[in-house]
This record gives sequence, C-alpha cells and structure tokens, in this order.
Amino acid sequence: MLMSEVYYFQRYHSKENAHSSNALLLLKRLYYYSPKLFYRVISKWIDVEEDTFLPNFLTQTKAIKSVPDFCIKQNGFKIIVEAKEKYNQFTENQMRNHIESLIHDNIKTRIMIALAPKFSENDNRIFDLVKEEDIKLISLTYIDLYNDIKEVCDLYHDSEMLEILEEYEDYCNEEGLIDYSDSTIMIRLAGSTMNCNINPDIFLYYDNAEHKYEGFRYIGLYSNKKVQYIGEVKKVIRAYENESGVREYEGLIPNKYEVTYQDKTRINKAMQNQKKLYDNTHTPHCYFLVEKFIPVENFYKNSSMALYGKKKFYLQQFGLPPKSSVEKIADAMKNKTWEEVEKK
Repeated sequence: MLMSEVYYFQRYHSKENAHSSNALLLLKRLYYYSPKLFYRVISKWIDVEEDTFLPNFLTQTKAIKSVPDFCIKQNGFKIIVEAKEKYNQFTENQMRNHIESLIHDNIKTRIMIALAPKFSENDNRIFDLVKEEDIKLISLTYIDLYNDIKEVCDLYHDSEMLEILEEYEDYCNEEGLIDYSDSTIMIRLAGSTMNCNINPDIFLYYDNAEHKYEGFRYIGLYSNKKVQYIGEVKKVIRAYENESGVREYEGLIPNKYEVTYQDKTRINKAMQNQKKLYDNTHTPHCYFLVEKFIPVENFYKNSSMALYGKKKFYLQQFGLPPKSSVEKIADAMKNKTWEEVEKK
C-alpha cells in the first residue's frame, strides 16, 4: 500500500489530545513491529532488563490526582506522558499531580515524560520544582521521540517501520510539533541595509511582518554573492509607526516578550535607516535582534542565479550540533561554497 493512499496518523481532529494519541500509536506500532526495537528505545530512558513481558497502552486513564494524556504500563516499569502543543506551557500543579500519582504506584521504575515541540525556561523551572528522587522526569521533544526510534531502526531491514516513522514526521511537521529552529540558519539579502544591520548599536535585521518570523535560530546576511555575517536571533519584535506617528512594539519571541527600553532604542535607530531607504515604517515589520554579528570568511555562492528572498541551511550540513555558537558556525562556513553545502 502506498503512503499516499492512507495516513497512519490522523490529520483532522478537534481534540488537543490527538497529538499525544498519535505519539502513543507510534510507540504501539513500534512494539507490535518489533518488541526488541521498542525496548531499545525505552532503554534510552531507563535500564530495561526484562524483554519478555507485554506492556499495556492506555489513553486518558484517570490516576489518583490526574489524567495523563497516555500511559504505558507493565510489571517492571510505568511511563506516563503529558504532551503539549506549540506555545502551550506546562503548569506546576498539573505536573505535580502526575508525579504524586506515580509516587502511589508500587512499581520499581516510574517515569514521567514531558512531550512538547520545545521547552521554555519556565517549563524547565517547573520540572526542577516537581521532580522526585525515585521518579525519573524526562523532557522529550517530538523530534527527540522521532530520532530515538529512528536510531534503533536498520535502514535496510526495518523499511516498514521507517515508512511509518517518516509519515509520523510529516504529521508532526504539518502540526508544528517538530521544531528544527535550533539547527536552522536563515540566509537573507542585506545589501543596502548591511551597514545598519552590523552596527554594534543596532545589531538586528528587519523584514516585512507578513513574512515568516519563526522557525530559525540563526540569521545570515547575504550580499555580493556571499554570506557576509552570521548572528543568533535572541528576540523578534513587531513594530511600526501608527497613523499618529507613535511607534508600537510587540514582543513575538520569546512568546509575549515585554519589549525593553534598550530594545526600542535599537529598533528606533534601525527605523531611521529604514525611513531613508524605503520610507515604510508605517508598515509593520519584524525586527530580529541578535547579540552580535560574526564575519564569515569566503562562503561564496558560485552559481549565476540570484538569491530570491531567503535560503535555509542546517547545522548538520556543516557537521555541527543544534544550538552551536555563531563563532563555531562562522568557522565551519569558512572557505566553503554554497553549492557544496547544498549537496549534504
């Protein structure tokens, strides 16, 4: 059966728990496909010695104080999962109730998994507050779950499971559950604005607010057939001048960020440049604030085609892990060509 003929995971839903149900379904399919592979994945989280027992896969099962999204249970260990969508944060009360429910289970190995596209500082703070000595609290992103399963599969012998896994990745991408932003470099054209962008008093890039402003951690400034600078985006702020000439600001990243006086000062200086070049400060723009822009040496685009708008590169193409420093990225890009990196 071709993948185009049927979906393994539901796309159309009205309940928020569909994401956790599909994560459960993926693990359940993995177990039915190969218990050995299933236990290899579980062993990434705990030390599993038994390999002959059958786990129970349960959804929305009421515990003493909470109703986790799904549960995997058997005599040796129990895993409960609380899953979140994009921008939905974990709460201390909810997580503490899950933990307390696990405390009352007479099971040797107890695991609480927090599953989300990514985790905020507040999420991590809550995890530190609620963790208990005898319960392992694990924070997994959807891409972590995908990678943990893919790593135990053999490219040639497990093609059926890999097909299911790739369809799960497609589902997560469509739903915004997998976040590659920590590995993504967005290359943007910065010809006439370059001097403004790299001014240490400004250090930002601006673009029309109608364009996508999220999904990348790094921004590269391109002009004259080469990437000139690389910076890590720390904040994204939407700003414009209203009809009365008053400037309005809205923090987009971090979510609902409160714009500071220092942020406004940097944006105002950029707007002065923007007025001279385009006179479009009444149109809402996104301002991507970086800590610094690092020069990139000799990363050229050799092909004759121009850069139309934007281009994405990924850290793995440069042999780098997610969240690498801009210094390491600039060094990895040095003396390489656009075309050779595209092939990786």
